[in-house]
Amino acid sequence: MKAIEVLNAARKTFLQYGNEEYATSKANNFLKRCGAKLEDGPEQDIPREIIERVVFAMLDDDSEQVFWANMGG
Repeated sequence: MKAIEVLNAARKTFLQYGNEEYATSKANNFLKRCGAKLEDGPEQDIPREIIERVVFAMLDDDSEQVFWANMGG
């Protein structure tokens, strides 16, 4: 999965719980925890297994469902 897709899905998920600043901060943290590196750009691939671990660690059950829906399934 592309880093930009993960970032956007996380941001949309966190927007449900706070304002734009909160959502952006949490989404950036989410992406960092997935091992994304800024210098590798938005098209870098992030393995689904890593995303699943971060989702489990950072989100509750309802938010997990929202995140995966934002990822397109």
